[in-house]
Amino acid sequence: MTVETKTPRPPYLLFAVVTAVVFVLDIGSKIWASDALEGGPRELVPGTLKFVLAHNRGGAFGLGQDWSPVFRTLFFLAAGVFAVWFIVSLFRKLQPDQWAYRWGLPLVLGGALGNVSDRIFHGSVVDFIDYQAGWVTAMNTGINAVYSNWHITDHWPTFNVADIAICVGLILIVIQMFISGRKESKAAKERDEKSDGPGDADADADASGKTGAKLARD
Repeated sequence: MTVETKTPRPPYLLFAVVTAVVFVLDIGSKIWASDALEGGPRELVPGTLKFVLAHNRGGAFGLGQDWSPVFRTLFFLAAGVFAVWFIVSLFRKLQPDQWAYRWGLPLVLGGALGNVSDRIFHGSVVDFIDYQAGWVTAMNTGINAVYSNWHITDHWPTFNVADIAICVGLILIVIQMFISGRKESKAAKERDEKSDGPGDADADADASGKTGAKLARD
């Protein structure tokens, strides 16, 4: 009698809650920034961190800034629909031990929905977190050595809550990919060791003994 084992269902409630929380925090922080920072920036850590209102019409690092408004809206709408489909598809295949996917996927989705909704309804994304440091200058200088048109600055591109959620989510996804890869490699190694185990050695010994006996009779 074969007993069927049911695959545990992915935690869709957790997925929905994390996605919604990120989306609400992002939209809420953008509404606050649009009002509170209209009169000027607010410095939090002198020379390092401040809030300053900025409107990004394109994607990451200004992608699509020069596109027509209609094409830009259609492009990011299509990108948002694809992101939702892709992330939900991955989550449906979630395994119980894939904890990083469990949190990383809804973080990415919530952030993506926050930025896409800005682009669709307002034509640009509200960014307000401005960070600057010496290592950013060094990084941009290195890039400029390869791409001479790259602008050298000590400022990281201004970002928002959605961007933070997306980056954290992507880091978790990469961690899970690494963990899953190691597990698969270990399982493959164990399968190989079993295939070359004592049973095979005994079979080889029996075959050698039979061959020897046959030769002796001949």
